[in-house]
Amino acid sequence: MSFLVNDQAYDYTDITAGILGNSLKFFLQYISYDDKTSAGGVSGANGSDYVSTRGKYACTASFSLLKEGSNQLHAILGPGYTRVRFDIPIIYGSFGSPVTEDKLVGCRITGVADSYSKDGTGSGLVVKYTLFVKQVWRNGICMYDLITIE
Repeated sequence: MSFLVNDQAYDYTDITAGILGNSLKFFLQYISYDDKTSAGGVSGANGSDYVSTRGKYACTASFSLLKEGSNQLHAILGPGYTRVRFDIPIIYGSFGSPVTEDKLVGCRITGVADSYSKDGTGSGLVVKYTLFVKQVWRNGICMYDLITIE
């Protein structure tokens, strides 16, 4: 089985990704996610930055499902599914390497696009989702030291 996570192929047979406890592993074609900070500089009288602000933390993600999996996802999330927040655990690795456990936290669907490959090289009807993501955790670590207020 070949699977893409951030444009890297993995052949580990126990790749898992899911939403609200439902596995997407048989329908998932691709998943990509990133996070960044936009730290600003604070300058003194000489115009040179001498410290930086914490900056704003921002995340984005997208994934593609086969149409059958997309139909199941819509049934799980229900009407108004763009308002439902969920986490996506992603567990993957290559044979002989340590398993990686990432997690996309506080996701909301912000866009949906259907596409179809007729040339025989594609996997048929595929639905791409774009997401708003609150946090990205890579093996239990988030790049931004978040203060959680519940």
